[in-house]
Amino acid sequence: MKLSGDLIIPEDNPIIGFDGTTSQAVGRISLPVATAQKVASIDFMLMNCKSTYNAILGRDWLHQMQAVASTFHQAVKFPHDGRICKIQSNQRASHDCHEAVLSDYKESEVKGNMILHVAKPK
Repeated sequence: MKLSGDLIIPEDNPIIGFDGTTSQAVGRISLPVATAQKVASIDFMLMNCKSTYNAILGRDWLHQMQAVASTFHQAVKFPHDGRICKIQSNQRASHDCHEAVLSDYKESEVKGNMILHVAKPK
């Protein structure tokens, strides 16, 4: 993204994963996220790890956008300029990105929607 390192704020709080493991964030950065000309300033935790995600927009973004997410419809709706805007997912693009990241895990033979499990080094 070619951002200045001066924008990174040191972060001491660990990130706790779904499995209870902790990871230390590299730092935190506040960036504007624009959707349909509506802009929200969001804090992102910077992690030094492989991930199938570039960024995760969570509750802070949903609240600032006054958005409602539907996992069933794979969409997010939010008000803007007196109308309701909709962000619709693209399953093909999502699948392609996921596959590209999985190809980086050379030890694994995971394909498609199988769950990836990487053992911790001992």
